[in-house]
Amino acid sequence: MNSPFYAAEHEAFRQVMRRFVEKEIEPYAHEWDEAGEFPRALYAKAASVQGLWLTYLSGKRELMNEAWKQLSQWIADGRLHPVVGHVFPAEQVPEAYRLLGERKNFGKVVLKIA
Repeated sequence: MNSPFYAAEHEAFRQVMRRFVEKEIEPYAHEWDEAGEFPRALYAKAASVQGLWLTYLSGKRELMNEAWKQLSQWIADGRLHPVVGHVFPAEQVPEAYRLLGERKNFGKVVLKIA
């Protein structure tokens, strides 16, 4: 992509989403169209591809605060043990997207800012 408005991470995100659509949507599109609906589980699959849940929460400040409090409490109680599989510097966002899109990660993929 040759545009001053898009960086490498935009292209990486587009590739990840393109693969998701090719695998999870295109094979079933006709069937879903005929049925007039699609499975709600598709939302969860889409969210797992890019962590869209946090994107959703970030627009809902009160809900985000409640979710953060709950997660923090679970961590403090020792009930939540996130596994960090890969840490990427912010400059390597495209590589992080590729890893997620190829589903080759084990554990969380973390972007280190600063």
